[in-house]
Amino acid sequence: MNRSKQKVSKRYFLFFRRIGFLFVLGLIHTFYAPPGINDVLTVYAVLGLFMAMFFKLNKWSNFIVTMMLIALSIITAFCQPYYGERIEWLTILSDLSKWFSLMMLGFTMGQFKFFENIYGKLKYVSMFLLVIICTYVILLFVRTSIDITPGGFENLEDYIVSSMMFSILIIILQWDRAKVLLSPIKFYGQMSLTNYLAQSALLIVFSYIISIVPINSLIMCFIIHAVLIAFSTVWLKFYNMGPVELILRCFTYWSIVPNQKMKKPFVAS
Repeated sequence: MNRSKQKVSKRYFLFFRRIGFLFVLGLIHTFYAPPGINDVLTVYAVLGLFMAMFFKLNKWSNFIVTMMLIALSIITAFCQPYYGERIEWLTILSDLSKWFSLMMLGFTMGQFKFFENIYGKLKYVSMFLLVIICTYVILLFVRTSIDITPGGFENLEDYIVSSMMFSILIIILQWDRAKVLLSPIKFYGQMSLTNYLAQSALLIVFSYIISIVPINSLIMCFIIHAVLIAFSTVWLKFYNMGPVELILRCFTYWSIVPNQKMKKPFVAS
């Protein structure tokens, strides 16, 4: 029993240490991020503290909490006045519940083991995608027919569009050729923390080179992400994780984590 309690307390300790490090990274990012770029790491870290309350709940309880948060974010957005200034506390409540619902959604999907044998769930994903598309079409029709609070529609649209993109990506990845074409994005995702911090730094550099107008901003976006994808692909050929991910891992477990990939021994034929 004591060992079990020690394991649980250690798990929470590691989680809070990880969250604390991400919060500090977010503060650092806030100082050098270009104007208009809002940091998400600090928000993620603060909301992550509340995630600990749901670790011991079963998956169905967390699923209900997630659905309630999604509903809360949409309802509070719809409660905003159509004309005039928005109500500040409703905006904050809507945004916080939206961000927290997405975090809870990822955690709950992990509890349901959704990502295990995900390609075996193609039938259910296709059915879900069909329902989402129909819902989106109906929503667009309703919006053109009656006045809908912009904030409420935007929140609802965010959930629907992100669900559509996620489902389409799963279906596309059924084909081997698609997996090959999208493999660089996989490396980009494995170094998401490094790339998130690096893109702000690159944005500062490129803003001095290219004048910021809409078309140039689009070009700059493609260049920055192309550079980061290439960097991630090359880096992960030699190392197991990105540099910032390595620092985070070392700080979380308070130990040196080997990162360089072991060379495969040459076997003569």
